[in-house]
Amino acid sequence: MSFERPELLYLLWTVPALLIAAWFSRIRHKRLIHAWVESSLLTHNLPRLSFFKPFLSRLMMILAYVGAVLTAAGPRWGNQEKKEAVQAHDIIVALDVSKSMLAEDLKPNRLERAKLSLKNLIRRRKHDRFGIVVFAGSAAVQLPLTTDKAAADLLTDKISTESVATGGTHISAALERSLLAFGEPGPANRALILISDGEDHEPGALEKARELAQNNIRIFTIGIGNSEGVPIPIYVNGQFKGYKTDADGRTVVTRLNEDLLRQLADIGGGIYVHGNDLSHALDQITAEIDRLAAEEIQMNRFQDKSNRFYYFAGFTVFLLLTEFFLPLTKHIKKGKTTLFD
Repeated sequence: MSFERPELLYLLWTVPALLIAAWFSRIRHKRLIHAWVESSLLTHNLPRLSFFKPFLSRLMMILAYVGAVLTAAGPRWGNQEKKEAVQAHDIIVALDVSKSMLAEDLKPNRLERAKLSLKNLIRRRKHDRFGIVVFAGSAAVQLPLTTDKAAADLLTDKISTESVATGGTHISAALERSLLAFGEPGPANRALILISDGEDHEPGALEKARELAQNNIRIFTIGIGNSEGVPIPIYVNGQFKGYKTDADGRTVVTRLNEDLLRQLADIGGGIYVHGNDLSHALDQITAEIDRLAAEEIQMNRFQDKSNRFYYFAGFTVFLLLTEFFLPLTKHIKKGKTTLFD
């Protein structure tokens, strides 16, 4: 249960004080009566006198007050799960997490910009199933195919250059792992989005791209970085310590390899987009994905909670009416007389 105006519930803190006041009022009432009439005479002289019914009347008014507060707070419940058929695609994003993705030709760096754009993409594609593969010198599944956007958001945040232990860049391994993540061959509603600077230190990427194409998987590539080359910064505990160097002490420069990324997209029946504006690049690619035949899938949909104030309103009205007609004296059996009859 939830409430539209939960701040009104603070009024319920007054209920214990009202109950205590009602109880002390009952005690005071009894004391006043006993001060004027001896106990032995009450039964005969005032047979209809009731000490409990006035207290019950106050108790019902307090409960009506509680009902009124709950009514005003707007109680909501009743989530209902429904299944609906939607058109969806299976999309796996293979994200390069090699050290070269720390280059700062995109701010704050290539990897952080890619992660931010990936999260925006996943949020916008409401019905598609998403998976994430991270790769450097080897590849690993960061997120299996799922419609759970919250899990995708959380696991995207955790991606770093430490997500894969092996250094380097092995695009063939990324394609192989993505193929396995898609599972059994399926309809032509599947797409792989590869985000990388295109530096590949191992052979076999083009051959693996042909294998994906044979399995009805379109390949779209985004080149991130620039072809002139930039150094790779090194940070220790957030402090800049210089740039990465090779064994000879020379500064390592990372360059965008657009040729390889274009070839992969051509083989996979997709398109290559330069990713300096990653949001625009992803817009272009998802527009192409929308042209693919979608698969109809069943998704669970939860209806919003409905305001159920009328239950408490009815309870409040019932108590008020009952209290209004409640006699405050005892019922006397017919034929019984008193001193005042």
